Amino acid sequence: MNRSCLAILATVFVTPALAAKIDLSSTRANVANWQVSEVSRGVVVTAPATYIGKTRYGNIPGLTFRFREDGDMDNDGYWYSDIIFQLPANATRAELRISAMAVDDRAVVELNGHIVSDAGLFGPGQGYMTYIDDGPNVARPFLHGEGPQTTKVRKFLVAGTNDLRIIVNNTGDGIFGGPIRKIRGNPTNFGISALVRYDTAD
Repeated sequence: MNRSCLAILATVFVTPALAAKIDLSSTRANVANWQVSEVSRGVVVTAPATYIGKTRYGNIPGLTFRFREDGDMDNDGYWYSDIIFQLPANATRAELRISAMAVDDRAVVELNGHIVSDAGLFGPGQGYMTYIDDGPNVARPFLHGEGPQTTKVRKFLVAGTNDLRIIVNNTGDGIFGGPIRKIRGNPTNFGISALVRYDTAD
């Protein structure tokens, strides 16, 4: 067998499939893909996210919202943000990877309605979380504080439309206490470094 044939065989049997990726991070380039929502007078109000630059933890880019209610552009302590992404039908070995988070003050990460990670000031440790507007403030063991984490999730990803949601509580007390209620001049934000990697079947 000549060298050219060996080179062809090496290409066919050795070269791995290139992994594709979908960036879900809260970067300036990605801000238009994030939507933020707040419950105002019993109605869910949704608007594009606002990029704020670096969060208070390291170099993690952050997002927030700008709702105006009664002249106040801050919040009542509970809000959430979604990024919708499409996974090809021929995707294989798909995996969500979260490498860092920052949040004011605590958050859980949902993938298609399933909690897959968290982050909070003063974490990790036993804290609390409010999952719905005006809902109960229930105990939660936070696995992560702010900063780097190595979350990898293969469950819950589906072919077609997927939703990554960040539920944020602005507490003024990190993972402790409850969401604050309409305090003017108390902004809130989150930042996440996340992506989905996958291969494609022939």
